[in-house]
Amino acid sequence: LTDKCFTGLIENISKLNGEIQRFSIENMTLSADSWNYLFYAFDAFKPWDTLECCDFNGIDLKMATPEDVSKSILILQRRCRFIQQLSLSNWVQPIPIAIDSFSHSSALNQLILQKQDFTEPINEATRLPSYIFYIDVSQSTFSLASLQSFFKLLLSIPKKPIVLNFADICMPENAWPSFYSSLSSLKDI
Repeated sequence: LTDKCFTGLIENISKLNGEIQRFSIENMTLSADSWNYLFYAFDAFKPWDTLECCDFNGIDLKMATPEDVSKSILILQRRCRFIQQLSLSNWVQPIPIAIDSFSHSSALNQLILQKQDFTEPINEATRLPSYIFYIDVSQSTFSLASLQSFFKLLLSIPKKPIVLNFADICMPENAWPSFYSSLSSLKDI
């Protein structure tokens, strides 16, 4: 889709006289302009207010920075207050995702971030939404420090059942022994 076609499609969807509960984009190339227009629409048009599930999977995002993506996530959470499931997975070019971008949603309970870049440690002040019960970071890339900080972040979630998917995560081979030995220093997980 060209930028003009994509923005025209989003503009027409945004004019619907109704409510949108789920929106998915799968395996698509988007320019930064198209990406930004989509989040402008989320912010400006009423049908998006009721969005509960949003999937952006297999995206090839051209000329956008990680900061653009973080700003977009903040817009989505601010405007679409009922967002419960969010997936940013299997992007052509994994992006460094700031986990603190997801702390502003009170309703978010499923976070799917497969095959993304988590090599930067998470700030200790970061907290996840209290209702979160499913986190999938399978096939994502971590550093030793970032994986340790991710587990510390999990300790901040109120005690309740939570499903974690760390299948096939990537980390430098020599970091694994250090990670396993550091687990004993964490409180109850």
